[in-house]
Amino acid sequence: MDERPLRLTTVTGPTLGVFEVARGARAAIGRLPGGEIVLPDERVSRRHAVISPRGEGWTLADEGSAAGTFLNGVRLAKGDALPLIHGDLVRIGPWTFRVGIGPPESSTMTGTLDDMSSAMQRLVRVGGAQATSAGRRLRLLTQCIARLSAARDEGAMAAAALEAAMNGTGFARAALVTPGRSGGEAIEVVASRRKDERDVSPLTFSRALIVAASGMGGEAGPLPGTFVLSDASRPVTSHSIMELEIHSAVCTPVMLGDLLWGLLYLDARGGEAKAARDEAEYCEAVATSLGLSLANLRRDELERRHLELMSELQAAREVQEAIVPQGRGVSRGLEYSVRMVPGQFVAGDLFDVMELPGGATGFLIGDVTGHGAGSGMMMAMTQSHVAALLRQTGDVVASVRGANEYLAARAQGGKFATLWLGLLEPSGLLRYVDAGHGLWLVRRAGGEVERPEARGSVPLGIDADSPFEEERLELGAGDRVVLFSDGVTEQRDGTGSQFGVERLAATVREGGGPEADVATTFERLLAFASGGVLDDDATVASCLVRTRSGA
Repeated sequence: MDERPLRLTTVTGPTLGVFEVARGARAAIGRLPGGEIVLPDERVSRRHAVISPRGEGWTLADEGSAAGTFLNGVRLAKGDALPLIHGDLVRIGPWTFRVGIGPPESSTMTGTLDDMSSAMQRLVRVGGAQATSAGRRLRLLTQCIARLSAARDEGAMAAAALEAAMNGTGFARAALVTPGRSGGEAIEVVASRRKDERDVSPLTFSRALIVAASGMGGEAGPLPGTFVLSDASRPVTSHSIMELEIHSAVCTPVMLGDLLWGLLYLDARGGEAKAARDEAEYCEAVATSLGLSLANLRRDELERRHLELMSELQAAREVQEAIVPQGRGVSRGLEYSVRMVPGQFVAGDLFDVMELPGGATGFLIGDVTGHGAGSGMMMAMTQSHVAALLRQTGDVVASVRGANEYLAARAQGGKFATLWLGLLEPSGLLRYVDAGHGLWLVRRAGGEVERPEARGSVPLGIDADSPFEEERLELGAGDRVVLFSDGVTEQRDGTGSQFGVERLAATVREGGGPEADVATTFERLLAFASGGVLDDDATVASCLVRTRSGA
């Protein structure tokens, strides 16, 4: 299993920091204290968004926030859960985060010189309203825009922008960088270029210029903008970038809408000519063109991800619909009603009822970890294998043991399945094995609701040698066994509270039969859910024991 965490590194926002989400964990983002990622600002909803594991990757979903959740400048619709990739930009309220997946730093990371207090250089913000008078730069910019429009990846776009910046200015070095650590202490060099191929001098970056151009000054700080670094008249500090004879530099933001993607950084040093004022404005135009092209590319990429996800979810749901019984039915001694409501993802909920030799009735419920087509296929394998073994052996322990061995040899990526398997004999004796599921209730004919204390065992697919034990429960005519998945009890409302077992038990206690159990539960569950959309697939099955004789 891929153990790489996901990181959200603050690019801009009231407070700086890095949030890390462990592999396989789910992180709620919002204003509520106690959440995994707490953003204390009135522009952030109490339950704003959620990051969830999906296969070997991650997804970001909006939780019905008031101000919206933006991925690469595109607002997510409620219910959309799009995959995240390394380098994505996420905006929530006044914060912009860069997504990192994998090692926290790579070979492209470099530090910046701490010249924040230097007195011999000064930062000057460049106004964007002044136009250049150089016809040559206009032609270069036109050529750059044409190359950007034709490019099909970020690497080609970066190369086009750097070439245009170098050819249209007197700067000797140029780079595209992204803030890799809060506060501008380290940056990631995306691409770089030197005017003289023999130039082997190190790329060096002013932290003051990086911070100013990126608008890292916090909520009260300036917006991202173009800044130039030039000489001042007072002595230089020992850590100043001036020690390297860098006499002028320019840094201009590359924006995806109102999100900071990165920075175009150029400098001149030593005997190289000083940069003219209008060169900074030309660099600003190049960066603006790059930002527009990157935004179009990211929008196309998000659309592709969305289409792929929808195709995968549809395929997985078709597997579920083909295998899991829906509606109501009668199988010898059981009358049942079952419903599965899909959430934002397809999980691996499974349910089945089968008639067995000798007059017994088998029924089961389970849940496969993960989401998507992979979990749907594992659900299908589990359900078909358990059913085949139970029909063959008539033994719940042998069936669960055989399915466990089968899955342990084939499950990949740390996947496993919880399972509750029961066999109802004509006498009313229920033989069952609870393999890590634990989600069921018994409503007696008299109205009492019980949550049986089962010893249980580990889920399937973890250890091929796991022991399983049969447990027994006497049922009478009119008793109901209510089985459910964790998508029911773990559903959260707008405050972060879970639906829980007690709400379900109260619904079952009201009576009315299997159909009423299922219909009323989902009516209340959907009303409880924020925005009426479930976080996960939810399954409820109510099974009524008709008579002790099974007639």
